[in-house]
Amino acid sequence: MFDKEKEQTYLESIVRLPTIEDKEKLPVYSHSRLECFENCSYQYYLKYEQSKYSSDTTIALELGTLCHYIYEIAAKMLDNKGIIDYDYLWNILENGYIENRIIGLNVLRKKYFEEWYTVDSEGHFYDWKIEQFKEGIQQYFSNMTSWKPYKQEMFFEFVFNNRAIILGYIDAILINDQGELICQDFKTSKKQFPQSKIPTSQQFGIYCMGMLAKLGQIPVQCDYKFVLLNETQNALTDGFSNRIVKKLNGVLDKIDKNKKTGIWTPTPSGLCHWCNFSNTNPKAHEFKGDCEYYSLWTPENKVWVVNKKYNALDNAGKKSTIDTGNKLKLNGKRKLIF
Repeated sequence: MFDKEKEQTYLESIVRLPTIEDKEKLPVYSHSRLECFENCSYQYYLKYEQSKYSSDTTIALELGTLCHYIYEIAAKMLDNKGIIDYDYLWNILENGYIENRIIGLNVLRKKYFEEWYTVDSEGHFYDWKIEQFKEGIQQYFSNMTSWKPYKQEMFFEFVFNNRAIILGYIDAILINDQGELICQDFKTSKKQFPQSKIPTSQQFGIYCMGMLAKLGQIPVQCDYKFVLLNETQNALTDGFSNRIVKKLNGVLDKIDKNKKTGIWTPTPSGLCHWCNFSNTNPKAHEFKGDCEYYSLWTPENKVWVVNKKYNALDNAGKKSTIDTGNKLKLNGKRKLIF
């Protein structure tokens, strides 16, 4: 937990709404874009500087989109009618919603047959996860007495420290009779985040700034809702605002430096197995193999060897092929990233 007034007072000097001039001059980032850079700057280079946006799909992405949509529809039902038609929700869950290009479980089970019927590293099957999801969503809305849905999929944008525009979407915001807010993000992960990541959650730090810019206040609480586990993890602790600002300034400094030098050093790790540019990713297609510096680690062959060592001298001076300063869209339909 954290002291709302203290954290908000500090952030008020850092955050403001963007002007037309800001949108023309300042670079644009999102939490996922910044996180990508932190995980591997070479992946960032390929995706954002070279504009290699993959259309490859995964069960995590498509099931996550479906679960988010169900929560969004349920919240709108409760807000508009005061009651939730769960039979209608379960029909969407099973059959999808074609008009919004939402794929249902009937398709996902067939499309990802092998993964669907394979137990994950935490000992869970997808059928078990779906039962947790259905139980959790009913508990979530039935327990709403002092809190009620306020915003779903809320778009925000703000100028951070007069140096960049940061934008994104917030899954859900709750409000009570006193006008206090709770910020929530829905996750379809197979386990909670390590506790070390919680006190200074970059995602929720950005969301707090987005809420301050758009709603005039930060939340009193931030929660990750692990919807396939029916679990909740509270995030942020006292002093998070100062820590987040320092962290974001550091990341933006590194991005600026890399753009000037053209050196984007890869960080090969087990994560390469899920990277759209790695040859070890069995689900990658469109840009598979565009990175030569991937780790050879796979779940079946856990070796800490790289395909090719990176030489900064050979890669110095790499520039983006287009001006990506304002590449991210400032409005429009959200594309979910997990």
